[in-house]
Amino acid sequence: MIKDPIKLAIRKKGLTQDEFAEQIGMKRQGLHNLLMGKYLPQAATLDKIAKGLGWSRRRLGKLLVDRYSDRKNGISEKHKPTDTGGAPGQE
Repeated sequence: MIKDPIKLAIRKKGLTQDEFAEQIGMKRQGLHNLLMGKYLPQAATLDKIAKGLGWSRRRLGKLLVDRYSDRKNGISEKHKPTDTGGAPGQE
């Protein structure tokens, strides 16, 4: 079962991460690194991903900032509660 809300949204679109990255004009490794919290995206990249997911920029940005902060603070995804937010685009 996929717990990551971004990966789940990609899967619900019927795409793999590789296919999604190609669809939005990103390299697969760049998307992977971003989803792992290795860096924060520039505004244009954030917009591409949010548009591709059908999410608000704010929702996606919050998830990515939290993930980046957790990585910097050594907090594992395994020990975090999952995002149980509403439908995509809801704040």
